Amino acid sequence: MAPTRVGIVGLSAKGPDFVPGAWATLTILPSIQNSPEYEIVALCNSSVEAARRSIAMHGLPSSTKAYEDIRELAGDADVDLVVVSVGVSKHLELAVPALAAKKKVYIEWPLGASVAEAEKLAGLAEADGLQTIVGLQGRSDSLTVKLREIVESGEIGDLLSTSVVGTLLTTPPSYWVEGAEYYLDIKSGANMFHIGFGHFLDSFTHVLGDFDLGTLSSVLKIDLTQGPLHNAEGKVVDPAYPKSAPDHVLVQGKLNGGATASLNFRTTSATVGDVGARWIISGTKGEIEASWGNMVMWQAPHPSKKLKVKLFTGEERDVELKRPDIPAVASVSDLALNTALILDAFAQGNGSRYANFESALKTHRLLDEILKRSGGRSDAEAVPVLKCREAAGGGVASGTASETNPETQKTRHIAILDTDVMVPAVVPTYGRYFSGQYIKLLGAAAKRLGVSHLVRFTTWDVVAGHYPDPSDVDAILITGSIAAAYDTDPWVLALGAFIEGVYADHRHVRIFGTCFGHQLVGRVLLGPHGVVVEKDPNGYEFGVQTIALHPRLVEDFPCLEALGGAEPNAAADGTGPSHRGLRLQMCHGDHVALPRPPAGLPGNWINIGGTAHCAFQGLYEPSRVLTIQPHFECDQVIMEETIRYFYTPDKGFSEEFLERAFAGTRREDDAGAAAEWVLRFLAKI
Repeated sequence: MAPTRVGIVGLSAKGPDFVPGAWATLTILPSIQNSPEYEIVALCNSSVEAARRSIAMHGLPSSTKAYEDIRELAGDADVDLVVVSVGVSKHLELAVPALAAKKKVYIEWPLGASVAEAEKLAGLAEADGLQTIVGLQGRSDSLTVKLREIVESGEIGDLLSTSVVGTLLTTPPSYWVEGAEYYLDIKSGANMFHIGFGHFLDSFTHVLGDFDLGTLSSVLKIDLTQGPLHNAEGKVVDPAYPKSAPDHVLVQGKLNGGATASLNFRTTSATVGDVGARWIISGTKGEIEASWGNMVMWQAPHPSKKLKVKLFTGEERDVELKRPDIPAVASVSDLALNTALILDAFAQGNGSRYANFESALKTHRLLDEILKRSGGRSDAEAVPVLKCREAAGGGVASGTASETNPETQKTRHIAILDTDVMVPAVVPTYGRYFSGQYIKLLGAAAKRLGVSHLVRFTTWDVVAGHYPDPSDVDAILITGSIAAAYDTDPWVLALGAFIEGVYADHRHVRIFGTCFGHQLVGRVLLGPHGVVVEKDPNGYEFGVQTIALHPRLVEDFPCLEALGGAEPNAAADGTGPSHRGLRLQMCHGDHVALPRPPAGLPGNWINIGGTAHCAFQGLYEPSRVLTIQPHFECDQVIMEETIRYFYTPDKGFSEEFLERAFAGTRREDDAGAAAEWVLRFLAKI
């Protein structure tokens, strides 16, 4: 039979060193070159010249084609299998053209940068019945193969329990390398949790079966929220680079077969006896113990990997872990061995030795459940913020705070309460939850201000009933939602009660809300004073609009002084020579209606300002509450796709109206300035 013709995406002209971007060189290339089942016929890199350099560097045949466009590689009739070995952030965009061309596709783990991306890829492959492979090398490792063989044979009887105590591979824990910053970011989908722990978790369930999700619980803990980032020469290029990936992972529950399961992984510089992990599988007739050394990559063979079996009626015995004696792996390194075995199993049609898109998606979903159940997805991020002194009203005055001021040294915990998800069209690019955009923009604002302190973010899916402990947070941020603040859905009522309780009983916690969050805060906290949420009598407000800000707000937050001018709005009820204008994206049909004078708002509360369309664009109580109707977290793409998804002609929105709305989203905005303003309020800086 003729060999499978392979096109590789991401084989760079790198040598054999284990550095970022060299995985294809170290594992994919030798696995294919040493197999009689495959031949390399094309490469696709960032440019044709880069592909040609790689062809020459690796001594590939002169007939090997060089591409810079994945669509051209995917459309090549001489390519049977497309191998994608690049950073996970590009997996989706590179794999989709190959799937559309009905090619076989190999993608390194993780399959996608998120569950949504993995679902899309798996769905495309399933729809056309395409053959796929995911580089979950642990499934083909001799230890995994032997463990599964013993368990399935019934040698140790029915499973009763299993426990794993191990280490996460980080060498050393606080040494971070430039070019692999994504490894520190829980949102990237390419960190130690998703890659290192994910590789083991896939093998674990491959051997023992799936978790009963009704019993699953988890705890994720971060020890280091920042650390030095080094370049290739070992020089520190950032002494305080933020980190949000966990250092400890604890997972417990029952497996579908009834056995209890516990996985406890930690990050540490050294271990007793240099033991990296110990995995016990206990049955009615005996036990299995698997172990391996510290700083050992689970998905690759290693001499420290050991396997023992102890039957209750016999002697303990060591189980030999043999390197397979087949032509495909005869000349490959240990690092490349399991990749070569994956490709050989695929060629032989042995589905028990490799993962496809469907089975990899199950692991993605399990990882996502573990994140969610650890506390609102535990998407914690460390964000550096500027040291400033707080103005009298809770804003920021100019100048720099003292390094020894304990108030400026305190890490601020900001809990983001997700009340909805992004529309499907933007999920592959932006992720599922709006919290990712808040963290991105607030983090960028903090970096512009200067790296000095840390702000810690956690995200919580309140629709699913996940909430933080108010005593453990310094601020809460409520996102926007398609829901209405006056809805009687149980989750909306529960969120309203939570906000009311935080405001009444946890006066140290600052409260911020956007759009739906703004409206719900207004209804809950100011309803007794005559504030109502209702349909805006002027209809829907879309696109970038300019808010004429209340002068007192600008006085409390001098960072807003840099904004351009705006015509004053009567509802801004302030006096002064001019009003600052804040330009932000709008998408709302409801509004907060404030009491008319002379009643007005209670105490120190003010309306932040208004637009020509909507006079009430936010609420502010110094040092306690800030809300805004617009969306600084939404860029033009998010806003246009959101309008396109929800506000369709069949719902009464004319094509002309929608075109005006789309045009409005494309105007310049002040999202960066708004992010800085909100960061200063939330973090008390």
